[in-house]
Amino acid sequence: MAAHGQRDWENSAVYQRDKQRSHVPLRSFTSPETALRYFTHGPAAADRERQLSLNSSEWRFQLFDRPESVPGFAEEDFDDSQWPKIEVPGNWECQGHGLPIYTNFQYPWPNTAPFVPEENPTGCYRRWFDVPPGWEGMRLYLHFEGINSAAYVWANGQLLGYSQDSCLPAEFEATHALRPGRNLVTVQVLRFCDGSYLEDQDHWWLSGLHRDVFLLAKPAIHISDFFVRTPLEFSEAGALQSAWLEVDVQLVAPASSDFAPVAVQAELHAVDPTDASRAAPALAPQRVGLKDSDHWVAACASGKPNRAAVGIGGLAQVRVDLLAEGVQPALWSAEAPNLYVLVLSLLGTGGAHIESESCQVGLRRVEVAGRQLRVNGRPILLKGVNRHEHDERRGKAVTEEGMRRDLQLLKQFNFNSVRCAHYPNHPRWYELCNQYGIYLMDEANNETHGFDPGLKHNLLVPANNPEWLACIVDRGARMLERDKNHPSVIIWSVGNESGYGPAHLAMAGYLRCRDSGRPVHYEGGGSRTPATDFVCPMYARVHQLRMLADLPGETRPVILCEYSHAMGNSLGNYKDYFDAFESHPHLQGGFIWDWVDQGLLHWVTDADGRRVEAWAYGGDFGEPVHDAQFCINGLVFPDRTPHPACHECKAVMAPVAFELVSAESGRVRVRVRNKNAFASTAELRLRWRLLLDGLPLPLSCPKATDGYCPASDVDVPAQEAAEVDLPIGAAAVAAAAAAAAGNRAKDAEAFLELRADLAQDELWASAGFAVAEQQLELPRGWLAAAAPQPDARLQNGYANGANGANGAIKQPALRVAHEGDAVVVSGPCVRMQIGKASGCLEAWEVGGRVLLAEPMRPSFFRAPTDNDLGGSNNVSFAVRWKEAGLDCLDVAPGSCSVSAEPQRNGGVRVEASWRLTPHFEAALEVAEFANAGVSEAGGAHWLSEKNSEEPAPPVPPSAPTPDDKQYASGTSHETPLPAQPIHGKEASIGVRVAYTLSPDGGVRADWDLDARAALPAKLAGYLFPSLARVGVHLGLPPQFSAVEWYGRGPHENYSDRKYGAFLRRHAVEHLEQLHTPYIFTGENGGREDVRWVALADKTGSGVAAVSLSGQAMHINISRYTMAALMAAKHDYELKADGHTHLHLDHRHMGVGGDDSWSPSLHREYAVPPARYSFSMLLLPLQPDAGVSAGDAAESAWRQHR
Repeated sequence: MAAHGQRDWENSAVYQRDKQRSHVPLRSFTSPETALRYFTHGPAAADRERQLSLNSSEWRFQLFDRPESVPGFAEEDFDDSQWPKIEVPGNWECQGHGLPIYTNFQYPWPNTAPFVPEENPTGCYRRWFDVPPGWEGMRLYLHFEGINSAAYVWANGQLLGYSQDSCLPAEFEATHALRPGRNLVTVQVLRFCDGSYLEDQDHWWLSGLHRDVFLLAKPAIHISDFFVRTPLEFSEAGALQSAWLEVDVQLVAPASSDFAPVAVQAELHAVDPTDASRAAPALAPQRVGLKDSDHWVAACASGKPNRAAVGIGGLAQVRVDLLAEGVQPALWSAEAPNLYVLVLSLLGTGGAHIESESCQVGLRRVEVAGRQLRVNGRPILLKGVNRHEHDERRGKAVTEEGMRRDLQLLKQFNFNSVRCAHYPNHPRWYELCNQYGIYLMDEANNETHGFDPGLKHNLLVPANNPEWLACIVDRGARMLERDKNHPSVIIWSVGNESGYGPAHLAMAGYLRCRDSGRPVHYEGGGSRTPATDFVCPMYARVHQLRMLADLPGETRPVILCEYSHAMGNSLGNYKDYFDAFESHPHLQGGFIWDWVDQGLLHWVTDADGRRVEAWAYGGDFGEPVHDAQFCINGLVFPDRTPHPACHECKAVMAPVAFELVSAESGRVRVRVRNKNAFASTAELRLRWRLLLDGLPLPLSCPKATDGYCPASDVDVPAQEAAEVDLPIGAAAVAAAAAAAAGNRAKDAEAFLELRADLAQDELWASAGFAVAEQQLELPRGWLAAAAPQPDARLQNGYANGANGANGAIKQPALRVAHEGDAVVVSGPCVRMQIGKASGCLEAWEVGGRVLLAEPMRPSFFRAPTDNDLGGSNNVSFAVRWKEAGLDCLDVAPGSCSVSAEPQRNGGVRVEASWRLTPHFEAALEVAEFANAGVSEAGGAHWLSEKNSEEPAPPVPPSAPTPDDKQYASGTSHETPLPAQPIHGKEASIGVRVAYTLSPDGGVRADWDLDARAALPAKLAGYLFPSLARVGVHLGLPPQFSAVEWYGRGPHENYSDRKYGAFLRRHAVEHLEQLHTPYIFTGENGGREDVRWVALADKTGSGVAAVSLSGQAMHINISRYTMAALMAAKHDYELKADGHTHLHLDHRHMGVGGDDSWSPSLHREYAVPPARYSFSMLLLPLQPDAGVSAGDAAESAWRQHR
């Protein structure tokens, strides 16, 4: 285990011993038919006679504290009967052995490379198995798809070898060590090794045999590797002019004479794009002899004592001009993943079959030309996301079922590309991506983020140390050799966040020379080094991207390897990025960070004392070194439930867009724009419907489904547009509008809603699935032709918008009384109270029913999101809010005045004014968590902490020495939020409100809030102030839990993330459905552009709120207080206080999302400290009133808009 006294696992020169060289996946099928069936019917259906799976829950396992504590467990007579069993593949920490550790970039031990801690958990595995009969004379290979992080492997007590690199195969020849019948394999896995310094990815540190383990039998003469290329040539007009199939097949035999009768036969089968289980021959079988019978690189010498043990290498080459052979090539792209299956058969004397290998083939060309990334001659837009391999129960031991679920969701939400962050993935992933149609950036397992997190000491990174050169380059070379035949892999990446040095150039050189058909990516060192074929910054702002795309002399396209940090309630202004991508030919998209919240399930006690399973993040397992919730930054929850942000992605990245061309007298023409690079709209079906004030207009049209009418079929070629007239009859629309809205139809809000649905089943969705949905607002007055008819719901009328049982009957006038500290306004069935000391509506009762559980108060704060917490040196929005005391505002002593005056219509007008200042003792407590706004650094991260109007500085061509304002500080622990307001920075807000109280219990509130002094602290020039919200908060009784609203939805949305949320009437049975259970708690559940909202109990009793004067609201309805959301570290810790909390906001700040470690909100989505005026109507909803709560609220809104 050691050489010259240095331990293998602490020696960068020793990264493998006797490990087989890397090659494409090999399976040694016993017939061409079986080789084809593997891909047409799946691995489970293929007869794999020469592959013995060792995946099992029967492995014996024991964990030791360090390698030196391990007994002689590899011997056959070792007694393991007392060892527990463990499942393989799996991570041992996820099966109760040791602790998972999550860190972002800090190593969980002191950085003393190449040395690792003496206390180095070491897992020992033992497994007995039987070698199948009939394998005599075969060469046997013991294959581990992935071992984290270093391992020694034995067979029957004989050491086979040593391996590092957790995410590539470790394969050892075991022919000499195995025998017929019963055999023993033993593996000693070290949790940490010197290779761990190269695997400092932002993910859990998990250990063990986490991918498949199997024994492969190959004939003495066999295929050892093969490389498939498909050179294509296109004319300037894009027509295919030339298409070749080129295959280099490497062979191994005991002696050169054994090659004499050998031939290789290639068969190409075209897979039916509508049924992957069907494939037809696309080419006559091609049989070739050996080109080179002494091709030494085909035979692996690793672990062999002499040349005779190695055998002789050979090379056969297949070269076919497909067009000359009459093949009409179906090209591969993410939009049209047309596949072939190549079957290579090794034939012996008289054509006798020896073995077959197979792979998927996609005919496609990838290049960077004309400052664009092009596939098959056309520029593409990468709609991508970074994806870690993660399973909520199994950690890094992912399953095919989980991979398929990811691919279904990715395609359904219109993603077309994935960055394998930050290591080669499970081999099956690539096969599935070939089939589903996903562009992949395949990334070497090379990240040394913790060496230079602040980007100030680049010479310290291993890439600049010659002792690490070989092991770094080996990781990229082995990745390429394993994955070289996958059409889905269109980009190689030499790693992530590992500085910049000669090792990167060396790896890039190998990748480019070995495979000239794919460009190379690397962001480190400034994102414009010679190691990359793209300008590929991380987290650049939109204005910086435009500058990069216009850099003079640059010949490379701009592709963001990471952007739009999706941490918690995030992904604001995502559409702004795509507006830039689609408007500039050299901006070609990027990869969101990242796909899945990396929470691990564990058992906890929730707020109600129940034992439940919940998702853990860093520190939840008691590990002393961690980076808290920074692993919780995905678009989907760990169980793959989509976050609301996914709907924004789907809408923004939709392949089809609609534009209103004209709309007059019921006639509507729309422009259909096809954003695809290759696919036409022929496989889509366009449908439409009309919405009036949020409800579908019931039109009688043939073949209507779900209220949508079919549009005429239109086949729009890729990157083109066509205009379509919708068959909307003016008379039918007028009649339907009159029936629905009566004499108010002409003033109704009318929207045309269009969608593009799949015309047939796809692998990832069924026919009828909507790939694109969009709302187009129709001009006001478009429905003016509607016949004026009375609206039955409006017959009774609403004196001030409140719905009395008999609104048309005159109600007795209200009385005013001064009772102690309150102004009490009452009538026969009404009682309302305004506090003299608070100015707030403190009590509201109608018909003996209590409608208000907490006073209605102005609100300017929110429970901080991860993005709100982002910003070093106390510049985060959350810090500024807390310093100003926006979380604990109260009436300044002596500032409140209240006056009441009866009105001629029997109502009462109450005017109140006061000043809000912080009440120090009421400051909200903050959860104790380690990382309040963890920072991220590692490459040239374009952190726009400067004023967005300033141009960004050019990216340096080599390793930078950044200044603190432009780049992240690299610290992993930010200053926590202040416990109390800071003297000299306290807020002061003037409040004026006029309540108009009506006899039927309605309350109109006209607010004037002067928040100009709400954030008085001076800011650096690159920052701007923003309040969290400007609005009011009410506490309602808990039984008012059914919610209807007319606004954006149905999912959560905010001002900078609402493109995919449509204006409709929405409803939920219980307000808990409005809560988004982000793992790390904070502001959530908001809905934008709300005209009215109604909350009711089962009888229909409740409260409605209506926005007046054409001003829409932002609403938030929750069982939880802001204090509870701030104090909890996890969603399961939240405890309801028994009230329904209703926020009615005139303005609500966006959520941001460019990153989560600096104030990333865009200025246009801010809520500046200013003076705001707005009005709202609160209505009591009567039980069993014969009209729904939503209809009552809508009618009042119609009267007052």
